[in-house]
Amino acid sequence: MTIRNAEHAWLRMIAADINYGTATEVFWDGNSATDADFVLMRFDLSALSGMAPISRALFRYTVSNVGDQAEMHEFRRGWNASTVTYNNLPMPTPPWPFSAAVIETLWGPSVNDLAGNVATQTVDVTPSVNRWLTGTPNHGWIFVPYFGNGCGIRTAAWATVAEQPVLE
Repeated sequence: MTIRNAEHAWLRMIAADINYGTATEVFWDGNSATDADFVLMRFDLSALSGMAPISRALFRYTVSNVGDQAEMHEFRRGWNASTVTYNNLPMPTPPWPFSAAVIETLWGPSVNDLAGNVATQTVDVTPSVNRWLTGTPNHGWIFVPYFGNGCGIRTAAWATVAEQPVLE
């Protein structure tokens, strides 16, 4: 089954009150200790209701702007794609990188590393999807930059369907 209904958010420290819910591309970037960008991504899993445990779930995304990899975490807070900003979501205060205690409180378990080279990338997200299907709230994932060279990925608002994020 392919799920294409990804909601996204681009959270920017430097533009902390702007919502990017309709952006066709979003970026993770560790520009500096006081300027980092994060991506939130969430799929509606209602089509999988009653199917847990599933044997395999893959997240496929398209990198459009080469950059460093990101760390993918399950996110622990609710958010609305049309209104969320860095400032109205419980996000850490600079400087970045944040402590492990802060990361565990807000971001939850690390799921996978996301490659930043231009291509369509696929990562296994089976544990996350199974947790969400068995009762853990689905707040999606947050993509946290490792280094300073930002990476851009396509969103569900991108015109070419084959380059939009999917869960398979």
